[in-house]
Amino acid sequence: MTEFETLVNPPQEVFEQIVKLTSDTEDWAFQLNDYNFWSTNFDQFWLVTVVEKGTLNLVASVSLARWDGPDGPLFSIGMFYCVKKYRGQGLGKPIFKKVMDIVGDNNATLTGVVPMSEKYAKDFGFDKCPEHWHLFSSLKLADTVIPEKVSEKYTTKLWSDVDYNALTAYDRTICTRDRTRIMTSWFNLKDTFTRVVLDESGNIVGYATIRLVTKNKLSPAPFYADNLEAAEVLLKDLLEMIPNWQQHSSFGFLHPEINKGPLALLEKFAKQGKESISSVVFIRSQFTKKLIPTPDHKVYSMSDCAHQFVIQNHQATMQSSILILLCLVSICVACPGLFGMMGGGGGGCGCRAPPPPSPCGCGGRKKRSLPDEPATMEFFGIAASDDDVMCNSPELKKIIAENMQKTASDSSKAINGALESKQLNRFTVVCSENPFVFTIRADTAYCGAKKNKHTCNVFSV
Repeated sequence: MTEFETLVNPPQEVFEQIVKLTSDTEDWAFQLNDYNFWSTNFDQFWLVTVVEKGTLNLVASVSLARWDGPDGPLFSIGMFYCVKKYRGQGLGKPIFKKVMDIVGDNNATLTGVVPMSEKYAKDFGFDKCPEHWHLFSSLKLADTVIPEKVSEKYTTKLWSDVDYNALTAYDRTICTRDRTRIMTSWFNLKDTFTRVVLDESGNIVGYATIRLVTKNKLSPAPFYADNLEAAEVLLKDLLEMIPNWQQHSSFGFLHPEINKGPLALLEKFAKQGKESISSVVFIRSQFTKKLIPTPDHKVYSMSDCAHQFVIQNHQATMQSSILILLCLVSICVACPGLFGMMGGGGGGCGCRAPPPPSPCGCGGRKKRSLPDEPATMEFFGIAASDDDVMCNSPELKKIIAENMQKTASDSSKAINGALESKQLNRFTVVCSENPFVFTIRADTAYCGAKKNKHTCNVFSV
């Protein structure tokens, strides 16, 4: 009988299994460096995995990111997946429960696909919903042609060639949180192309990124524009920027149903017009406590769909929230490819169109229930190699970064001294120039950092 164990923040090898398996079975699309991006750009990140005991063979996964801001922490959940042969055995439920336990009674939101939306509302209390759904609209690149003429009122530039303060100011019209750090890292990812569109007065009226993702897809993520004319110029210049763009398979937008701009934009680039465009009702934003509005007229496509750095425009003061992007086993079976290949891009969800959407069930709140965790899954540890710089304590991160020296030995002494001077809890400091593997409990305060060709990790004891 196969036994299982849980690893938190496992080596890159496990993440690459997730990318391959989800691509093969669900048609999701990621980049292999997404794990590193999430780990290094959020204030806290966990990739929780179930593996066959004594191996790194994947069984199930879910990831959680925390992004701190003036209004408190903002969490996001993604990468919820179970290997096909283990589905139906309840192996993913315990890690989902662990993640939901972190949410507690805070405001929470998820994007529910059509077959599951009502269930989320009734069983888990996600009953605060907008009136509209989100569509996934896509076009094969073999059926795509760049228009010969577009509006002359707009021009585009590389993101690095515009006033970055102006760009971040525009971004605050999309998301009121300051995303400067995350945006910069996103734009600098490998196989990523970003342009900014400006009007005749030089004012920024949109920006977009297209990523090359798995299964030879292009992923517009995100894509923002104030109007259709600006969006057309932006898409044209982005496609022309990508080497041999015609050789890729497809691209698509995940957009608010009430924004007709993305469909009109695809039609302008489709050789056969509407006939070659695939569009299905796909997801709905659902909340437990408070519905957060969005600037839907500007959103032509969402960002990274596992831990995207925007989905909602936080126009209202909000409590600690969580953006949940789930692909439960039942969802994956019903419609492989949550969010249009789970990372953007693609020629549809890889299944027939879903049935007509039922009412969200918004109204009276129902008590959230979760299955009990099997005894074999009670231990939640953290296992990582020196290649992974993880952290669940911003305070520790700051202390480590400020006290790392030229050598591992000096760094260890300096960090330990700084911890003692602050009279914090007892900690173990390990600094090394060589790779090493560690395993600790998930509730342990820990953090790591790299500098001067060595790594330091700190753990509470």
